[in-house]
Amino acid sequence: MPTSNKRPRAVLAITNPQKTGDFIIGARTIVLNIGNNVAIFATPAPTLASVTTAITNLETAETLAHTRVTGSVAARDLKYDVLLKAMHGLLNYVQNLADNATDEPTSISIINASGFGLRTVAAVTKAPLTATNGDVSGTINLIAKSAGNRSSYNWRKSADNLTWTDLVHTIQAKTLVTGLTPASHVYFQYRTVTITGVSNWSQSISIIVQ
Repeated sequence: MPTSNKRPRAVLAITNPQKTGDFIIGARTIVLNIGNNVAIFATPAPTLASVTTAITNLETAETLAHTRVTGSVAARDLKYDVLLKAMHGLLNYVQNLADNATDEPTSISIINASGFGLRTVAAVTKAPLTATNGDVSGTINLIAKSAGNRSSYNWRKSADNLTWTDLVHTIQAKTLVTGLTPASHVYFQYRTVTITGVSNWSQSISIIVQ
């Protein structure tokens, strides 16, 4: 049976996990991705409902901590630890599925679908498409895997992963999407245009907009 030291590794690749707000958004995005891929993640452990509760509890505790009420910061830190433990539980669940995949490409696709980061034994593997919140609220940075010289890129977004809206075509493998509603869930896809033709749309990814 494959073991994790021979397979790509799932990692909790949240930009600033020490920052509670970033941690909450990253955790919600992972829960969203796992929940939207039930064919792959049939029985998440811990359950997504329990992780969502932990996220909500941390969010509430973080709001109270900003008031500096006595004991609120310590209480927030306890809720942080509860969510961190839950996220590591989901990480182990995803890793177990990846370890038991039939081959390495399938293992990679499982980790990518989960929303966790991806690391191979030798190096970090770039996902086909990544989405991160921009510096300005309501903006998302999209970065796709480059198709090489003389390539261009079509982008599109969706609120439900069913109905899509085309975005601005670019000649670079990246774009900034603006005018999004904060706290909304948005899905994105891209496809490449080369001298040999137009590719299929990529697997969709989702993110919670800040």
